[in-house]
Amino acid sequence: MRLNTPRFGEVDVKEEDIIVFPAGILGFEHVQRYVWLEHSDDGVFHILQGVDDPAVAFVLINPLVFRPDYKVEVPPEQVAVLELDRPEEALVMAIVTVPDGDPASMTANLRAPVLFNAEKRLGCQVVMPDGPYGVRHSILAELQAAAGQESGDDAQREPRTTK
Repeated sequence: MRLNTPRFGEVDVKEEDIIVFPAGILGFEHVQRYVWLEHSDDGVFHILQGVDDPAVAFVLINPLVFRPDYKVEVPPEQVAVLELDRPEEALVMAIVTVPDGDPASMTANLRAPVLFNAEKRLGCQVVMPDGPYGVRHSILAELQAAAGQESGDDAQREPRTTK
């Protein structure tokens, strides 16, 4: 299948690469099928490109890159939607916003991360309750704060399920 996207031009998509979001993403519930695109060779930023609506695309980042202490509370009903056997199967990403094209001002939504079951090609967005995370965390400020901290085991963190 070939998508004609406003940002990336024509993109070839294989059916087996499509990730299904049964409930969509907040504000974009009409788009339930996406494909993962690499933004650059550095692997820090990724693109979640809408298949049902090629005008919809999100920039994603692994929040552990800039917030090594980030933890996700995943309600059991969300784990069920993702058909996860084990929480460590989930890939957790945050949606990035770049206001007015200014990379220094980019923020990440840590309150509503996007979770993936890569094996089963399923995704969902989880809105966490009030807590330490907001919808506009400054990536640059977090990177600067993280650079001042030592963390030895922050490469892989698994989401926790709530009871």
